[in-house]
Amino acid sequence: GLLNGGNPLLGYDKDPTNPGKLIVNEAEAAGARMVFEKYLELGSLHSTASYLSSTSIRPKIAEGRKYRHALVGRWTVNSVRHVLINFAYAGLREVNKGNKHEDQEFLKPWQRYQVVKASWPALIDEQTFFTVQKLIAENRIKERSRFSKGNARVYLLSGLLRCGDCGRALFGSASTGAIAVHRYYGHKQVVGETIKCKIKRFRADEIEDAVVTHLSEILLRSGHLDEVESNLRKSLGVENNDLVMLRDRVNRDLAIIDKDIESAFKLHGQANDDPSVIKMVKEKLAQLSETKRGLIAQRETLHIQIDERSDLKETRQSIEENAISLRKGWPKASSSLRKRLLRRLVDRLVYMPGNLHAYYNRTAKVQIPLQAQSVLETSENSSEVSPTNIYHFPKKKSRPGGQLLDACASVVRNGGGAGNRTRVRK
Repeated sequence: GLLNGGNPLLGYDKDPTNPGKLIVNEAEAAGARMVFEKYLELGSLHSTASYLSSTSIRPKIAEGRKYRHALVGRWTVNSVRHVLINFAYAGLREVNKGNKHEDQEFLKPWQRYQVVKASWPALIDEQTFFTVQKLIAENRIKERSRFSKGNARVYLLSGLLRCGDCGRALFGSASTGAIAVHRYYGHKQVVGETIKCKIKRFRADEIEDAVVTHLSEILLRSGHLDEVESNLRKSLGVENNDLVMLRDRVNRDLAIIDKDIESAFKLHGQANDDPSVIKMVKEKLAQLSETKRGLIAQRETLHIQIDERSDLKETRQSIEENAISLRKGWPKASSSLRKRLLRRLVDRLVYMPGNLHAYYNRTAKVQIPLQAQSVLETSENSSEVSPTNIYHFPKKKSRPGGQLLDACASVVRNGGGAGNRTRVRK
């Protein structure tokens, strides 16, 4: 029943004469009791947190910890739950809490989960405490049931859409009207934070329709991909010829550096143990080595940039193929596959009032699961797309047949030689 560490508890302090015990902090005890009373009255963690945040009762944290909500006296659902489920308030102590959900029959006596009398006085009577635990469990079951029976709402642009004003991600949300449910994209609501961005929220249906129409129809119109290729070229900066000239110059500088290093080594061999000459040569070699490392790194960067510019035609072709696959598979695709089709084509979408900027993927195609291939292959106008446009997973290597079981047979039969308490997993 002794304490073995942990965060400080509202209503208690550590006993200065015995760190394994707690003593009641009378100034905080009333606040701790209020948490339990209000939860039983309101029946909701969120409502209890809102009420406590409006009072002078503050969450208790260890000195030096940086919990942004607790530091300003704000209660959250998690901080309220942390108080309510803590057995310490009922004068009880959970032992081996990590083994609570294990089969106790197969554990050693000192490993088994149990609730024992604590070495400190209770602030809440046991009947009130366990009534609260029952209410928390009931609410959790109701919440899970509500989610499982509710209608799943799909937001196709989640993970792609960003705000052009503040740069943060935009998330899907819904509100229930008098006749229907309205879907929106907007900023994530964070407790204690005020959204100062000019962009608030906008209808999901409108922007999703616009994006799908653009990617499946407008993008494939004559001349549009030429504009995309031109934008890609501009985004890459300088022309390929300039990069090649710069790379050649770096190669010439590296050749000069190598000759200087060779000369320095010859000078070192002719130094005749003169300390001043040896020191000078070492300093020179260190300087040359540092310069050479910088030039090699610059050359590698230039190689990457040159390769990127050389792959512009291939990039354009990849974007076109992904757009055709999207148009082909979209009508019969499931919601999850539609998201994948979008992600193989688009890297991100930046929303500004009145317009939307699309940034296309310049890398290889995103993997499409095997079960989705039938959707793509049986869609209308399948003859328009070459089968090479559909991604296929590489075949997995087959695992050896019975070698593993044969090797473990003796362990399974004999129990590993450690007695009948040994458990062997499949």
